[in-house]
Amino acid sequence: MEQKLITFYQNFYKKATDTGESVLPSGLDESHRRSLEERVYNTLRDFQSDTLEGQREKLAAGGKNLAADFIEAAYVLEAEKSVLTFLLLNIDAAILDSQDNIKAFIEASKANPKRDLVKFLQRLLTVKESVYSSSIYDSAARILSAILADFDYADQFVLDSKSMINYLITGHFKSKRMMSDYVTVMCFTNLLMVNGMPHYFLSLNGFEVLQDILERNSKDLQISYYTLLCFWMLSFEEEFKSIACDPKTLLVANILSSLKKVAREKLTRVALKLFRNLSRWEECVALMIDNSLLQFLTIELKKDVKGEKTKENINYLIDILEKNYKIVSSWEKYIKEIKTERLNFGPCHTEKFWKENIKRIEESEFWVVKKLAELLDSKDEVTQAVACYDLREFSRLHPYARDVLDKENGKNKLMNMVNKDNALVKENALVALQKLMITKWQMV
Repeated sequence: MEQKLITFYQNFYKKATDTGESVLPSGLDESHRRSLEERVYNTLRDFQSDTLEGQREKLAAGGKNLAADFIEAAYVLEAEKSVLTFLLLNIDAAILDSQDNIKAFIEASKANPKRDLVKFLQRLLTVKESVYSSSIYDSAARILSAILADFDYADQFVLDSKSMINYLITGHFKSKRMMSDYVTVMCFTNLLMVNGMPHYFLSLNGFEVLQDILERNSKDLQISYYTLLCFWMLSFEEEFKSIACDPKTLLVANILSSLKKVAREKLTRVALKLFRNLSRWEECVALMIDNSLLQFLTIELKKDVKGEKTKENINYLIDILEKNYKIVSSWEKYIKEIKTERLNFGPCHTEKFWKENIKRIEESEFWVVKKLAELLDSKDEVTQAVACYDLREFSRLHPYARDVLDKENGKNKLMNMVNKDNALVKENALVALQKLMITKWQMV
């Protein structure tokens, strides 16, 4: 538990230094004696001067009463920003340290409705960003989400949870993020534990928020971890299928990208749990194969994997992917991918696949060639590169490739692709042109 506290304060100090805020928020001093009851003042002063272990002992012995004193001080000294930061940081750290401390603050709030911590925090979060420091908003949001996720909190917890999810998502879409991405995903992790919240979260396009955060912070271990944890919690919902199985959402691709950038066991562990949940849907298995998850898992299995559950999940997924590899490399699967207008290198884009299916490209008057030529104009560079590769295989294997491509202006488009900045696009376009020219001279 101590490591959690150390990590929390280290994060705060780093952010405070970056933003120019005071690194160490001031606690209570003699100037606050008149504002607070003597007992409350003395109790908090004694707490703030104690060691970490001493503070834990005080919380264990009189958690509810101590929590009430912290809430009282926050209400009375709200206008003093540095003191409010200090109080919220201590509440945040206490809640992060022990589940029992969450209950202590909940009980203290229920015992005195005029000093309701939930209402106090909700009010803080509605204050304009320029009024308080980001540390206050971060702590307030994290404390509130932890309380709402506690099953002993019964008063309007569903409405309050919905309100907070709406607040976080709306603020993100309006670019009015009053707290960091790290705190946002931590809050979502708490709130998604509340019954009914995954459905509500998805109804507000919360998935897009998580995707945006992951793409922006794919090299950050903690943010990636909590974001994948959110995806895992959502993956138990059947309505998540339409999102996870849609190639355009790039869920599987983005998760794999994050795993390759941050090679840490805790991140891999939660990703494997997520992939295992997703593997119950055939469409997701196909996406995993398309995005080379099998190769990634094979490499992971060769490492010194410590957890037995992690090994079990790797072997389970390898078995599923190997059984479905042939199905996913079928022509029908290829046609489905073409219709999404988003291509990724995989089983349907190999020399073996094209040798087995080259005659089928003639179906519907070379409809596939027409679509591939159109996809050369895609805004997605990976799609452009894959389309160039497929046209290269078509040019190499089909005797009338030149004539068919001329009808679709394919040669000119490929020539334009050669001038692209993207190396992958340029390379595949150049080879496609070479194969096309070779086919031409062979026909002379």
